[in-house]
Amino acid sequence: MRFSKAISCCTCFIVGGFSPAFSETIDLPSGLRFGATFSDVQVIAQSQGWELVQTTFNSNAWSVDTMGLTLYFCNHNLATVDDYLAGGFKEFIDTVWALTKEYGSPETNVTHMPLLGRAISSTFKTDRSLDITVQIVERESEMKLWTRTTDTSICDAE
Repeated sequence: MRFSKAISCCTCFIVGGFSPAFSETIDLPSGLRFGATFSDVQVIAQSQGWELVQTTFNSNAWSVDTMGLTLYFCNHNLATVDDYLAGGFKEFIDTVWALTKEYGSPETNVTHMPLLGRAISSTFKTDRSLDITVQIVERESEMKLWTRTTDTSICDAE
């Protein structure tokens, strides 16, 4: 997830040409916005030269592999954005720390599933109906780091 930089002490790292940091304003890349219709997202994707590919695991999810994004739609509106980040445990800790300073203590879970690996997930509930999850997964000695930001009001609007 791309976050606007509000204070200079936040840790920043470069991912896919954007500099995520953390503040009260959450900016999605290239004009994406929560609640946008799938048609609106297609126009943005086309203008950015992105290829939207429907995922095999969820008919409401579309990936933008060149950006490391997965976009989830609910009621035909953008509700969740997964952002796959470069880095490992240090970047996970830096990200969780920055979000903790902004949103308070997260709900953190540690899991181990024999086929999927080990994972640590920290979820922050904001006062703006946004849930932000940061997760690091280790599988076969490889680390994967990602964030998931969900506007919970979009799916609740049914």
